[in-house]
Amino acid sequence: MNRRNTGNTMNILILNSGSSSIKFQLLRMPSEKVICSGSVERIGSEGTFLKYKSSNIDIQEDTILNSHQEALEKIAGLLLHPENGAINDKNQLDVVGHRVVHGGDSFSQTTVITEEVKKEIEYNTKLAPLHNPHNLEGIMISERLFPHARQVAVFDTAYHRTIPLKARKYAIPNRFFDEY
Repeated sequence: MNRRNTGNTMNILILNSGSSSIKFQLLRMPSEKVICSGSVERIGSEGTFLKYKSSNIDIQEDTILNSHQEALEKIAGLLLHPENGAINDKNQLDVVGHRVVHGGDSFSQTTVITEEVKKEIEYNTKLAPLHNPHNLEGIMISERLFPHARQVAVFDTAYHRTIPLKARKYAIPNRFFDEY
């Protein structure tokens, strides 16, 4: 496997940091080739389960990972493993894309993450209290693990910004729409 990022190719790590899981996929662009994928389920529980699959290895194991920090460090270790990893160096990651559940009215498209964007994600936690805190935690840990990669957020709510206003607010009372 060619593990060098040269020319016009880009390595994009997609992360979905949930309340007790992290799902991930490493894509090589522009070919859209999936280099590896996996998940860590039940973070912080005795039954933590890790999956990692690439063209040359398929790992499925019970493990103990007590936090999102430990889980993302484990994922980074797998990506960089000398024999079975997908990349040779963490600087080969060009972009880390983060699924973020709620962007409120602030975000209607994929957005490069800045300090201001992180503040808005935190502010919108009241709209998605089970998801946004873990999405934000995944962003902050990823920034430390992959400091040279551009971090971007992809908001679930961006989809809903493209539908007509009457369809967006149909199912809720006007006061909720105006207040929140």
